[in-house]
Amino acid sequence: LDEPTRGLDVMNIRLLRTILLDLKAAGHCVLLSSHVMAEVEALSDHVVIMSDGIVCAEGSPAELVERAGQPNLEEAFVVLAGQAEKLERNAA
Repeated sequence: LDEPTRGLDVMNIRLLRTILLDLKAAGHCVLLSSHVMAEVEALSDHVVIMSDGIVCAEGSPAELVERAGQPNLEEAFVVLAGQAEKLERNAA
C-alpha cells in the first residue's frame, strides 16, 4: 500500500488502521509505504528506511529508535537518513 491514508478523513484513517492491524494479527504480510512515521511506527513490525533509493537502515521501529538514540521513529528517520546521506557525500 502506497500512502494508504493520504486524503482520508479521520474516521476512515482509523478504520483502515484497524483493518491493517487485523490483517497483521491474522498473520498476513502487508507492505506499507508512507512518509507518516507515526503511522509506520504504530502499524509496522519491520521498517526499511530509504533515502534517494538507498536503504539507510532496517529493523523494528523500536530498534531503529534505539539505534538513532531518538524518542520516536520520525526523529530516528531524520538521524539515520542524514547519516547515510553524509556517508554518501563523503564517499563521492
